[in-house]
Amino acid sequence: MPTGSDVIAAISRKTTLLAIDNCPGVPVQIGYSVYGSFQNDKRGIEIKNDHARQRNINEAIYFGGGKTETSVWHFSTSPAVHHFVVIPWVTERVPSETVYTVLMAYEGKYNLDKYVKGIDAEAPGTEHGYKAHWTAKQLSEMLSELVVDETANAAWKKYFDPRASADKKATKITCYKYKNITLQAALDNI
Repeated sequence: MPTGSDVIAAISRKTTLLAIDNCPGVPVQIGYSVYGSFQNDKRGIEIKNDHARQRNINEAIYFGGGKTETSVWHFSTSPAVHHFVVIPWVTERVPSETVYTVLMAYEGKYNLDKYVKGIDAEAPGTEHGYKAHWTAKQLSEMLSELVVDETANAAWKKYFDPRASADKKATKITCYKYKNITLQAALDNI
């Protein structure tokens, strides 16, 4: 039976995906690869620095799928625009837990391959860059930091672009969740 690790490994080996060199291409191409068709951004969950921030983060990162499923979630920031993908999956160990893989590219800075391998000074370092799996707490902290006014620019640099200018920050993140798909179907499509 395939695992979430198998899906992430398949994505990490697919040269056409690793060559993605612009952030909007990540959700489009990974969504197409996993589902075998283009996905639509429908009702988004908005995360802002307001009274509903943590509730909306919790809703955005909640994965109701089981051990045999995964999904692709498209996150988009504004007013500075950046797009990245989160792929949730359930670990095979006992006790199992939902973990997340974050994938991105940054136009003019690094492609998906350089992000995954952490081989470019423009890409985030290993502490806040690519990891095969993030915990719910780590992903929640990332999303919160990205929209909190006092830390938004520092968070942008930490998670997206270490050399970003002072005006790069997010005040809103919108999460578009695509449907759950079985791990086997995702692997067959990739």
